[in-house]
Amino acid sequence: METDNDILAEYVEESREHLIKIEEIFEHIQKTGEVKLNSINELFRAIHTIKGSAGFLGLTSIGTLTHAMESLLDSLREGRLSITQPMSDALMEGTDMLSDMFDDVNKSNNVNVSELVTILKDLNSGNVPEAVAPAPQAQAEPEPVEEKRSVADVLAQFPELAQFAAAEPAPAAPASEPKPVATPTPAAPAPTQDDGSKQQENGGKHEEFLRIKVDLLDRLMMLAGELVLVRNQQLMHLEQADSTFRSITQSLDSVTTELQETIMRTRMQPIGTVFSRFSRMVRELSRKLGKKIDFETEGDEVELDKNILEAIGDPLTHLVRNACDHGVENPEDRIAAGKSEFGKVTLSAYHESGQIHVDIKDDGKGLKKEVIRRKCLEKGLKTEDEISRMSEQDILNLVLLPGFSTASSITDVSGRGVGMDVVKTGVEKFGGSVSLTSIEGEGSVVKLRLPLTLAIIPSLIVQSGDERFAIPQVNLEELVCLYDKDAFTRIECAGAREVFRLRDTLLPMVRLREALAREKMFDEDTLSEVTEQNSEARKEMAEKYKEAEEGGHPIHYSLNFAVLRSGSLRFGLIIDRIHGSEEIVVKPMHRAVKSIPLYSGATVLGDGKVAMILDATGLARHYNVRDVGGGKDNKKQKATTEDGTELRSLLLFSNGGKEQFGVSMQDVKRVEAIETVAIERIGSQEYITLDGVSTRVVRLEDGLHVQSSEQPENMFFLIPQNARKPYGLLVEKLIDSGHYEVKLNKESYQAEGVEGTALIKKKMTVLVNLEQLMHLVDGMWYGGQA
Repeated sequence: METDNDILAEYVEESREHLIKIEEIFEHIQKTGEVKLNSINELFRAIHTIKGSAGFLGLTSIGTLTHAMESLLDSLREGRLSITQPMSDALMEGTDMLSDMFDDVNKSNNVNVSELVTILKDLNSGNVPEAVAPAPQAQAEPEPVEEKRSVADVLAQFPELAQFAAAEPAPAAPASEPKPVATPTPAAPAPTQDDGSKQQENGGKHEEFLRIKVDLLDRLMMLAGELVLVRNQQLMHLEQADSTFRSITQSLDSVTTELQETIMRTRMQPIGTVFSRFSRMVRELSRKLGKKIDFETEGDEVELDKNILEAIGDPLTHLVRNACDHGVENPEDRIAAGKSEFGKVTLSAYHESGQIHVDIKDDGKGLKKEVIRRKCLEKGLKTEDEISRMSEQDILNLVLLPGFSTASSITDVSGRGVGMDVVKTGVEKFGGSVSLTSIEGEGSVVKLRLPLTLAIIPSLIVQSGDERFAIPQVNLEELVCLYDKDAFTRIECAGAREVFRLRDTLLPMVRLREALAREKMFDEDTLSEVTEQNSEARKEMAEKYKEAEEGGHPIHYSLNFAVLRSGSLRFGLIIDRIHGSEEIVVKPMHRAVKSIPLYSGATVLGDGKVAMILDATGLARHYNVRDVGGGKDNKKQKATTEDGTELRSLLLFSNGGKEQFGVSMQDVKRVEAIETVAIERIGSQEYITLDGVSTRVVRLEDGLHVQSSEQPENMFFLIPQNARKPYGLLVEKLIDSGHYEVKLNKESYQAEGVEGTALIKKKMTVLVNLEQLMHLVDGMWYGGQA
């Protein structure tokens, strides 16, 4: 009967929530070593609820196991027994067994629970090896009102199911006198009274919850995505519209953004729900491996999209197992190395640059690069010639190759060479990346970079030929524009590859046109052919440019490329045109193009046309990209010449009148186009709300003797990198960005907040230091005088 299936599905879902709560309580007990009586009561209520509904649904194995667990918990909460480590282990084992049975609840009655039930009964009888001091007798405390209806309540609405009902045993009456228990060596702390401070802090209030089906949330998310597309279409026609239409569109934009963010939060879950499963796994591995390992988590409250959260479980399992097995040494080896006998594995999560970062860190022996080289040669994963040209970081990254393992033997923990490859492949599937650092003798850190969500993502829209593409900003580091002769002289050749000297590194270049034109992955011959063709084309451009310049009719050239990151690899993607940033809705790809590795999805742009979403990892693999610089380029020309000229990456802008200013691109986190009507004033200070944060508005004229802005309707907001507090610089017009030869003059124009001046694009340019300017405008607010 359909009603039976609905009730069973609801029961399973409700029981899983109770199991999550049980695991959280045990995790707290393991971390703090503190067992409060309130925690025992919560465990009892959760198990009691699972047991009661199991009886109605004929789930005998679940009912039998939960009855034994409930009886033991009842003895603990009534003070007849004091908790011990064997009790804690048995209850956690019961929780794991229940979780396994709920994975296939229809076959749960086939599971043999008799052995564990016997152990629980023995423990409840007082056959406890080691107990702690007697727990205080439970004081009468009011049971919390159950706001959520249980499955048993739902069953009462269906008289036809009465045949399945079973009489539920009443809870045991409180014992008038606790049974005395021996108290030798403490194995776990006794329950203590909870003063209810948390409840008092919340003023006795509770949050209300409503259970919603996931497919309904997915549908809601899809509709929000469609609304974003409509909003984007409206914004495209904003400039041609009258003031009334602009006002309506701006309101639509604001409401759409808030609605989208709210719906996104319904899918967000704390990463602690995944982290919590690893404490027990590390304890079991410690016993199995004969090691002593302390395990810590940080940032449990950081939230991720539900789909990403589900996908990172397996990669994190591999990484934590590797840290315990390969990373942390045996106690005797650690003592010999001058370390504590207890190793440490830390799992942490935090927000940074619009992404979630998850670090898995151990203080073990680290990775030996020579061992990695030898293993790669033995397994034929790389040739001697390839390894000889690799940087130290490239050598470390070899552990991410399929089939790589440094284990000397295969065990049930590791050694088959699939772990790190599974991690890399799994994380990259949803737009994340993996990087690795290690210091021999000190430990290793694996860093995962994950997108906040997979549904609606900020992207850069670019063009190659007649087609437009979207590049997720999670993969984008910066944009570089080369003009005139720089467009064909700054691209160099390194063997069979084109490279660009970006500050202190050689950046491998990828031409999107060439990548799209070739079906097969690039090999050395293809790369040589492409490099030679483009080298000849650059020579022709240089000759034409020289002839035109000598003839008094200079030709203007430009070349744009985006600096992308794929894991630890960075490369430049040469494109024809940059259209700007846009929030895009990710659509599944048609099966005809799904197998093409260059794309990770598709989207509909504001004008209704389809654009493919580029996959940075797929592009790098297809183009056979590898790090040609090995980190810092030791052969690079000096950054500063004898006459003081240096190459700088600058963003040029004006602020009213004809004055030209510049800031270092390295100091700018992002640039936002804003409407001046959105700026609010509090006293003498101005603010604008960005990403839900009130952000201080700073103007050049607030700190420098320069012309004031004409205050147009639309301006640009430069948000600095690594600022102590949220602020940004408001400017009127963006002029250009790129690499310029700068000969800094500190004598002509001197002022606080100014580095000096330079002649850039044949115009005197004032170079602004954003942090010094902020100190000058309001040093007390920003954190003291500079």
